[in-house]
Amino acid sequence: MSATAKLSIQLNSRRLADSIAKSLSPEIDHPAGSKSRVRVHVEQRRLELTFLARDATALRATMNSYLRMIGACLKVTEAIENAT
Repeated sequence: MSATAKLSIQLNSRRLADSIAKSLSPEIDHPAGSKSRVRVHVEQRRLELTFLARDATALRATMNSYLRMIGACLKVTEAIENAT
């Protein structure tokens, strides 16, 4: 893998970070393709993602996908909190 990136997202709680990490696990455990891999680690309230890809194009595509999934998780969480 020749392209790598690390991303750290500070969240409101450890519980939220754990929930998002858990929601990403099916995609991490069974990726759609073989051009990239992702590692997720939770450190206190911080969600840390490491992206490994064959090239910059695959890296960008993978990062975009994961950021969209994380964004969806945050929107759902916010909607649930606002509904209660």
